[in-house]
Amino acid sequence: MSILKPESIRSALLKSSMINLLARGINYLRYVVIAVYLGFTFETDAFFLALSIMGIFLVAAAALETLGVPRLTRLRVEGDEKAFADLANALWTFVVLLAVGGSTFIALFSDWMAAIAFGYTQDERQVVGHFLLWLLPYFALMLVHQFLGSVLRSRRMFTVFFIAELIVAVVTLVILWSGLAWLKRGDVILPLSFVAGYLFSVLFLFWQVRRLFSLMPTWNGKVVEQLREFVPLSLVAGTYSLMPVVDRAFGSELEHKSITALTYGLLLALAANNVLRPQNFYITYLSEGRTDTAILGPLLLKVFGVGMLLALAIVVLAPWVVNLFFSYGAFSDLDGSMLTEATQLYALSLPFILIWPAMYQTMQIRQAYVVAILLGFGGVIVNGALNYVLIRKAGLEIAGITLGTLGAYVFLVVTGWWVLKYLERSGHSHRP
Repeated sequence: MSILKPESIRSALLKSSMINLLARGINYLRYVVIAVYLGFTFETDAFFLALSIMGIFLVAAAALETLGVPRLTRLRVEGDEKAFADLANALWTFVVLLAVGGSTFIALFSDWMAAIAFGYTQDERQVVGHFLLWLLPYFALMLVHQFLGSVLRSRRMFTVFFIAELIVAVVTLVILWSGLAWLKRGDVILPLSFVAGYLFSVLFLFWQVRRLFSLMPTWNGKVVEQLREFVPLSLVAGTYSLMPVVDRAFGSELEHKSITALTYGLLLALAANNVLRPQNFYITYLSEGRTDTAILGPLLLKVFGVGMLLALAIVVLAPWVVNLFFSYGAFSDLDGSMLTEATQLYALSLPFILIWPAMYQTMQIRQAYVVAILLGFGGVIVNGALNYVLIRKAGLEIAGITLGTLGAYVFLVVTGWWVLKYLERSGHSHRP
């Protein structure tokens, strides 16, 4: 049975937050299962590093969302259902091409990509390459999952997408829990669980969108048109995924366990962000014409204030949370101390992480691609430079990586606001 129904932003935020709270709770539970059965090890480091590398290519999903949602939203508002279906089909064709082409590229160059872990030995890099190959179906399914979700969000059908997120969490948890308890083979169960979760989610989403547009890929002029804008959008979205990769690349120079501690620490620090997922609402909100700084500014200030309160709560509660949920099985005291430190320090970046997506999405909607790309890569460079200084020169290890992330996001937000004001003064139009 289809459950498609347009929703208001306020109604969607309430319902989807409740569903997403359950989904994120289950999602965190699956990470608890990994920690309890495996602890923080080189194997978990290699897996989470491979996920981060895969995230570089999954910027395609974010780019497609930014490319599709504003245009699909406009067609929905105008009531042009045929044009909506045609554009959705063109984007779907593009997704299929990306999934096939991207998977082929990753398979051919997985060993080269594993070299990002410059602190690892050749044998250790081969383990990272192994996980990259196992995660190829995850890459393709994630592209489809995000695209179908963007179609639903363009029609204000937010809750359906978050139900799909719940399916991902439940299926992944079941396979992780049963698989690690039975086989205790992290090298197989970890990637398999992530692939299976998105497979079931995609099947659910296919059923929900089947009447909105044709699922038969069709090559036409609209596909070529999307391709022209896809590259700059990918470069903008890519900066958001590159920073965790930079963190984990420098983490490969630290002792084993560090990458897993950084992964878990960021996950806990961003718990509220992962529940509310404000970036999923920003794009629809902004696409409806609310990109003036006079309107955007008060919203960002409120979000920043909430982020400050959440960051303070995380810093205070992190030791208790880590002890309550993780101190079992293979999870050691050293794992706990590393995780607590990473969580508390990553929390300092939370207010800036919450508002940055709205800023770069505004630049994208205004089609200020070059500015957004330069700013985004500037943030990555700042992050890498700070990591280098704080780790290699100051010897701060995990603290160096997390503080480097804070510095990068402060740079992005401060400079980004100045850029938005400049674009507005120069008359850069809003063109969805």
